[in-house]
Amino acid sequence: MSDRRTLKGFISYAERDTKLVTSFVELMKKHAEFHRTAGSVAKQINGGHYAEAERLIGSGSQFALASNEVATILMRAKRGL
Repeated sequence: MSDRRTLKGFISYAERDTKLVTSFVELMKKHAEFHRTAGSVAKQINGGHYAEAERLIGSGSQFALASNEVATILMRAKRGL
């Protein structure tokens, strides 16, 4: 297994490759955004506001956009490793 496939190895490798560092920083930002939007959805569900929760995860929503962006960054990273 490539050392780049472990977190420690990835970080070590990324430190030598500014493109990977940039991708990792972008991933962390988008991942945090995804969790913020997921938290809003969870809050609606916990409050029994199911229709609002469904609207928040619908097509074109911030949740859908954040989820798609995280998936895209991960796929690009996977192709690059």
